[in-house]
Amino acid sequence: MTVRVVLVEPSHPGNIGSVARAMGNMGFENLCLVRPVDHLVEEARVRASGNEGILVNAKVSESLADAIDDCSFVVGTSARVRTIGWPSQAPRQAMQNVADVVGQSQQVAILFGPERTGLSNRHIDQCDLLVRIPVDDQSPSINLAAAVIILLYELRLATDNGGANKTISRSGSEFDDSEIMANHAQVEGFFEHLHSVLEDVEFIAESPREVLMRKIRRIFLRPDLTVDEVNILRGILTAIEKKTKD
Repeated sequence: MTVRVVLVEPSHPGNIGSVARAMGNMGFENLCLVRPVDHLVEEARVRASGNEGILVNAKVSESLADAIDDCSFVVGTSARVRTIGWPSQAPRQAMQNVADVVGQSQQVAILFGPERTGLSNRHIDQCDLLVRIPVDDQSPSINLAAAVIILLYELRLATDNGGANKTISRSGSEFDDSEIMANHAQVEGFFEHLHSVLEDVEFIAESPREVLMRKIRRIFLRPDLTVDEVNILRGILTAIEKKTKD
């Protein structure tokens, strides 16, 4: 299954080992670590409990962008309510959609944030979908390995139930499998191009730039961006650039 579990800046080797065990329990092997502590120390190996190979073969990245550049669908996880309106789903619905995207042979990444803080707003900016695990308000913190196994269990259940038999878009509607979903690097290239053009035409000011760009990202990430659509959008930006420089 083309699903990558990405741990962003995990701070405890025992937690990494426990995640490897959870992945092995659910039949997943593709682990990526972004700026981790040493994940091959004895504690991590012991916690992996027979799944040491997942630790040894884990990809280590220096940036989140490097970890997800080839992914067409990126899911972020959160146990708390966010003030900014990212599209979010409960684990069962979200993992059903992931199973269906995997059915298109597309690479999917599921992101889990640092143990103490979770994913930041900037991390979630890189996601197509936010999954909020429903927890009690009196005890909102959830163990990293527990969060991983909850989502992978739901994904395994969706797959075992035939979830990958049809092609579903990010928004949940049927997707034309003749179109190729744009990967993360292609979408980010568009946003960098858009940011440059918006600066040139003086649309974005200095102070609220980050918040405004976050809202703009949400507008463009609501539909399903294919490679052709990204190329069209960038063509529009290039035409604007040409006109403004004439």
